[in-house]
Amino acid sequence: MIGEEFRKQQWLMEIFFDSILNCAALLDRNFNFIRVNKAYATACQRDPAEFPGRNHFDLYPSDAKAIFEEVVRTRQPYTATAHPFRFPDQPDRVTYWDWTLVPVLDRQSEVELLLFCLNDVTEKHNAGESLRRATEQLRALSTELVDVQESERRRVARILHDEIGQELTAVKLTIENRIAASRGGADVRLRGALDGVNEIIGRVRQISLDLRPPVLDDLGLIPALVWLIDRQRALSGLDVSFRHHGLDRRLSPDVETAVYRIVQEALTNVVRHAGVLRAILSVWASDRTLMFSIADDGGGFNMDTAMNAGAGGGLTGMRERARALGGSVTFETMPGAGTAVIAELPVSHRPVAAME
Repeated sequence: MIGEEFRKQQWLMEIFFDSILNCAALLDRNFNFIRVNKAYATACQRDPAEFPGRNHFDLYPSDAKAIFEEVVRTRQPYTATAHPFRFPDQPDRVTYWDWTLVPVLDRQSEVELLLFCLNDVTEKHNAGESLRRATEQLRALSTELVDVQESERRRVARILHDEIGQELTAVKLTIENRIAASRGGADVRLRGALDGVNEIIGRVRQISLDLRPPVLDDLGLIPALVWLIDRQRALSGLDVSFRHHGLDRRLSPDVETAVYRIVQEALTNVVRHAGVLRAILSVWASDRTLMFSIADDGGGFNMDTAMNAGAGGGLTGMRERARALGGSVTFETMPGAGTAVIAELPVSHRPVAAME
């Protein structure tokens, strides 16, 4: 009766073992197969009867043998994720497996065995690799787009300043000469034209400065940030406390541009959204790293809400600018607790040909 019950339990266990969808094999301490389930045999393109008595690593050599030996020695289970494997008869085909090796005790024979369970994750791994490559390509395109944008900003700013600005100045001088020649009897229309030209010159100058301030290219980052702070104060009344350390030298043009644009966007956000007119800008640099932060004690915001509402374009732009240079931007904020934009960039970095 007891023997019959044992055989029934053994039969049920065999049915369960063969019904497992994941690959499973039972090995002895020397890594010889005792039995495998149907899924294991199917994955190996063999008959289940071919395995018992044969050594796992004779059939499928791999670098996992040292791990198996460690499991036997320590009696501690081991789990691997996306472990690469090549079948000997298909050396050009790389597959990836999640697997677990667990030491178990056969209570009937008191012999320690190994339960080897595997799951083929090749498709998942390849999909992840494809996504990673696509993400890298997207970031490369984003970086190229930013570079082209800055190059175009510089070109248009120079055209506005050097060409259109000069033409407008020439028109202004012509009108002024006409007014002077009239000896006080200038036509009201001439004076109105002069006022209009002066207004256009001012607008062109502002557009040119918005596109690309010459001070950034001519004098460098710190003078450009001082100019930006002064201009923001004049336009909006924002009072920025500025402190810096370690920047008594020029950085690469792409790093200086990225810092300037991130600070510009952050200060604009303070004016638009923080509800305060005070901010602190800190910039400090070592031989390899430049860090900076823009902090305010305004209303703050919820990052997830802002991103989900589609209002995070500027935040994403700051992150992408830093990421393109191998750096990062983080945001420390919550409703009612102010906001801090913290960025870190490597100082040494690739030249950007598009910006030359």
